[in-house]
Formats: sequence, C-alpha cells, structure tokens
Amino acid sequence: MLTRTESSEVSSLEVMGYAAFCGRLDDDPQFAKWFDRLRTAVAPEARLPAERGPLPQLQP
Repeated sequence: MLTRTESSEVSSLEVMGYAAFCGRLDDDPQFAKWFDRLRTAVAPEARLPAERGPLPQLQP
C-alpha cells in the first residue's frame, strides 16, 4: 500500500510495510473501515478448500 508523505518542500509516496499495515488495520478504525467490504467478500472464499481453483470474480 502506498502512503503520501509530505515535507515542507516535497510530497512523495512511500510503501507501507506489511507489519505497519497490519498494525494500522488493528489500531486505526478509520483506516480499517476502508477494508470492511473486502474482508466481507474475501472471508468466505478463504475458508473454502484449496482445490477449488482460482477465486471467482467478486465484482462485475
């Protein structure tokens, strides 16, 4: 995930690492809200047996 960082002179994008992403997902309700629909859509698929093949399309 990319995050915007701004200094007095420059605005740039940085990659958020996995540990930082997971921590923010747990600690920041506003951030976590962005992922509610994704969690709801993916969770049932994640519980299915692996031999099913690729995930079905979740959006038209």
